[in-house]
Amino acid sequence: MKRYHLYPQFAGVLLLILLSLTGAGATESAMEHNISVNVPEALRIEVGDSALAFNLFSPNPDEKYPAASYPAYYTPTSVNKYVSIKLFSNCDKEWSLMIGGEADNGLKVQAIEWSLDQVSWFPLESLGQPMKRGGFTSNWLEIKVYFRLVMYGDEYAGNGEYKVRVFYNLSSL
Repeated sequence: MKRYHLYPQFAGVLLLILLSLTGAGATESAMEHNISVNVPEALRIEVGDSALAFNLFSPNPDEKYPAASYPAYYTPTSVNKYVSIKLFSNCDKEWSLMIGGEADNGLKVQAIEWSLDQVSWFPLESLGQPMKRGGFTSNWLEIKVYFRLVMYGDEYAGNGEYKVRVFYNLSSL
């Protein structure tokens, strides 16, 4: 009976398996490159183009003009009931949003009040006042600003409209 030595054959098969798994003897070569990404700091504000109107010729159903007593509060009669402000910050800094206003034709700027929640109301000031503070927004942050008109009973009917210009200032701290 002949004896075959299987050890050399087994070792050869094992070597082939190892070479195919490790890629030894392969003629491939790897190449690489880098990709650079530069992200600038951005602190942006966008104000919706919503125009608000208070038409006391046709006030809202639950509001009367002239009022039974003063001061009287009126909400916008326009389709838009608030102004949408959008903020974006990818900065690792705190920011501050200010609000202010100017009035013409004899209306006091304080006759317009603003609110972020329709609960706490603040008279608009010509010099501006802090509205909100924040930091990194991770996306566009929408802020709804509500307004109401405060009438004291001493306002004159005008030859036209009273106008109030509202401005916003966003700055990093």
